[in-house]
Amino acid sequence: MPCVNCQAKHLNLNKEINLPVCLVCGCIQAYRIYEVSDIPKNKKTFSTDLMMLMNEFDIEDKEEVIKNDKYISYTNIYYTYDLAERACAILYYTMRDLNKPAIMLDYCKFLGCKTSRVSRLAKRIARHYSNSGVFGLNDIDKFLDNMEISNKEINKACKAWNEQQTLTRGIVAAYVYEHTPYTQKEVCKKFGVSLPRLKRNLRKVRK
Repeated sequence: MPCVNCQAKHLNLNKEINLPVCLVCGCIQAYRIYEVSDIPKNKKTFSTDLMMLMNEFDIEDKEEVIKNDKYISYTNIYYTYDLAERACAILYYTMRDLNKPAIMLDYCKFLGCKTSRVSRLAKRIARHYSNSGVFGLNDIDKFLDNMEISNKEINKACKAWNEQQTLTRGIVAAYVYEHTPYTQKEVCKKFGVSLPRLKRNLRKVRK
């Protein structure tokens, strides 16, 4: 969501007041304050950082994110990570697991987290779930549709690859780069992969 004062999209979480602040005009987005004083004792609450992050990026699958967050909180995976880092990592993991767009850098900028730490935590979560972004044949159409990519050549190439080898997010990203006008930087941002990873997968698909 943009700033309520100047409509800029450059917001950052001020951890001292636990509210987003516009980096352009300095306006505190006070309309996002959560009232917690009257919450019944038998009703569970969730991380304010996670709720703000999901609201900021208009996440529709809130229940799935909260379910994963609750499950991981019962393990020791979150140990040594703060609430903001946990929120970014679990949201990033869940969106990727649902084959939906996820941009870790934007999440981290909003909550003021270090991308390296969030990336490390997201990988730990993925290993715990034994899921590293592997796609089944039935997932490809839905994934490309969620990414707003409509290209028969990409679909055909992905399905051909899947018949011989494991189809991953990196391989799909490589085919998207090969068959669309997107630059490498745009593809990396859209798919949440690093440039070296994209280049490695480009070498694979070009063989």
